[in-house]
Formats: sequence, structure tokens, C-alpha cells
Amino acid sequence: MDTQLLIILLMSLQPGFETYSRFYEKNQRKCANLLREPCYSETKIIDQSWLEYFSWNMRSKKCLKTYFMKPCPLTIRRFEKHMSDYLKTKLEWTEANLLAKSGQHEMLMFDDDGPPGSYQGIPDLSRYGDIYEFAMHEVEPMKFAMKLMHKDKFLIMLDCIGGLGHIMVRANDTVQEVEVLSVAEEVGIGKGTLGCVDFLTKQ
Repeated sequence: MDTQLLIILLMSLQPGFETYSRFYEKNQRKCANLLREPCYSETKIIDQSWLEYFSWNMRSKKCLKTYFMKPCPLTIRRFEKHMSDYLKTKLEWTEANLLAKSGQHEMLMFDDDGPPGSYQGIPDLSRYGDIYEFAMHEVEPMKFAMKLMHKDKFLIMLDCIGGLGHIMVRANDTVQEVEVLSVAEEVGIGKGTLGCVDFLTKQ
């Protein structure tokens, strides 16, 4: 996982950190604005790889790929075993309905209150080793907002606590740089960074 992404992830999970208290309300507003006109269907994103062509509040030299799938019972039990003792908010683990995988890293996701595309997410922090034990106390679920745009070609995913955000496109789709920048402007969050530039086509 990108170091900057991991640092922000760990800070997002701990309400005592400045990032949480300073940016929480602003990031909540961003998610609310994104889902003001929701457009989302889980069946349209699962069993497919998505490349992250644009990001807010993070920069990575790698072309990041995320795969969404339905979690199997063994995966759900593994998350419960690794994370249940650390959660401040108890979850009904059997209600998990989405698994996001990026490299070796995984996020188990649950429907959240709110419009379609609202999720809670729990990363499996235990696999990061002893150095991350400082983050493993009274962990709060992360909050996400997801929206499909432009005939479902673009998937927007925002972290409603830490402020990370991505514009993703299916790995087997072609996309122009100007399209990505246009969607970023339409979402209206602010400046960000292009990713996977080797896969972008020019006009």
C-alpha cells in the first residue's frame, strides 16, 4: 500500500488524531454532495478490476488497481477474528456485502445508512504487523460514498473521514485524459492528481 495512503488510513480510524477532528465535517459534506443525486448499483462494479485514474489527497507513483467482489464466509470470519476485538462500534459481520482488494490489502464493506452507495468499511489492519499496533485500539469503521457516472463508465469513491478520493474506470475500458479531468471538475472537490497515465489516451 502507498505509504501516504496508509498513514491517512490509520489517522482516519483514530478519532483523536487532528486529521479526523479538523477535516471530518468537510469530508462528510463532500460525500453528502456526491450522493445528493445517487447513481449506484453494486452489481455493476463487482467481479471487475478498476484502475484509479485520478485521486484527491494522495499521490502514488504506481498505477493502483482495485477489485470489488462479494466476500465469502471464510473471508468474513477472518476479518471478524482479526478486527472484532478492536472495534469501538460492533458490526453484524454476516451483513458484510462487498470486499475491495488492492494488491494484498483488503477492505470489508457494509451498507451504511443513507443513499445508495453509502458504506462502512473495515480494513484488516492486523496484517500490517506490530508497528501498527498503535492504531489497533477503539477503531471506528471508515465511511465511504460511491457513485457511478457517465453511463456507469466512471466510479467515484470518497473516504468520508480521511478525505481520500478516487475516479476509477474499468481496467478493460479505454479512457481519455480529458474525460477524467472533466469528471474531476464535475465532482467539484478540488485539485487532485492523475494516475495510471500510461493507460490514458490522448485526443
